Amino acid sequence: MPTSQDARRALDLSRAGIVDHGDVTFCEDILVELWLLADEPLIDQLAQRRLGALLALSTLQRQRLTETFGAWLETNRTAPEMAERLHVHPQTVRYRMRALERTLGGQLSDPDARFAIELLLRAARLRERGSSVP
Repeated sequence: MPTSQDARRALDLSRAGIVDHGDVTFCEDILVELWLLADEPLIDQLAQRRLGALLALSTLQRQRLTETFGAWLETNRTAPEMAERLHVHPQTVRYRMRALERTLGGQLSDPDARFAIELLLRAARLRERGSSVP
């Protein structure tokens, strides 16, 4: 059962535009979001550990590779399916996946690392929602 602290955090997330459930936001409806953003410094620390190698790339390269990685996680991992989702050519997806493998090393084949990175990508998308609200 959500606590009053959860309710305050849900209100903060709603006001920041991170969650949008109309006039009333129920904690039970945003448990994943509450959990993912419960400790933002910890998210930053995990991002540095898992995705720190991407910091050497340009902002555009980082954005493209993280979008590609997200598509890889969310699809059946076939280049044509990923390409359709990303609106690029399948060969572009293959190129980006090779770049990810070079940059992130063995993390793509490590289930724990993939899970952590997926959490980070989801948390980043939530944070972006909040930063895009005027």
